[in-house]
Amino acid sequence: MNKIKICFFSPSSYELFFKTKEVTHGGAELQLYFLAKEISKNNNLSVHFIVGNYKQKKRLKLGNIELVKGFNFKKKENLFSKLIKAAKLIFILIKLNPDIIITSTANSITGIIYIYKTIFRKKHIHRTAHLIDVDKTWINDNGFSGKIYKKSLEKADLIVTQNLEHRELLKKNHNKNAYVLKNAFPIDAEVGIPEKYILWVGRYDILKRPEKFLRTAEKLPEIDFLMICPPSGSNLQK
Repeated sequence: MNKIKICFFSPSSYELFFKTKEVTHGGAELQLYFLAKEISKNNNLSVHFIVGNYKQKKRLKLGNIELVKGFNFKKKENLFSKLIKAAKLIFILIKLNPDIIITSTANSITGIIYIYKTIFRKKHIHRTAHLIDVDKTWINDNGFSGKIYKKSLEKADLIVTQNLEHRELLKKNHNKNAYVLKNAFPIDAEVGIPEKYILWVGRYDILKRPEKFLRTAEKLPEIDFLMICPPSGSNLQK
């Protein structure tokens, strides 16, 4: 029996496989990485991961996961650049020929996945990663790209959300049902963690509102707060 071929698309997840200072990953990339590692243990599945271009080989095998070199995203790109990358992704998918493509976060690239899966009769699973993915914020703020994302979201074969609130908003705004798959973080061994402080973990991104944690800490000086907040992208110097 042929194995079911599953392909994750997440350019910034490369840093999780090979440490590099060229890219900063977030929680969405981390969850896809954990998910890929877990399902790759199933001998009936063939797991592939399209990552960014960091001058690595076109294909790299790590355990049961094959990394496929794709391209990198940039904050601001012209239409020509976007079309070139869209063509590259279609070419990569045709060559790889996956049965299921898995994506995450709101972005226009899911529109390319929609085109591919429709033409070649494949399946698309999308994982929402933030409130703006389901409350129409990203769609309304991104013009044509927002419309493309909306179309691909509503045509996805399966959607996974992080929590019940996102699932309810998805149903309300897009009339789509979803499964809730909460974020998971594997722990190799049980350890006792004393309750000595309040912990906040997340990259420095405006969407995550790290300033609220700092304000809370200022208002509660009798409590110890610990903040793990690595810099991210355009926010590096802010």
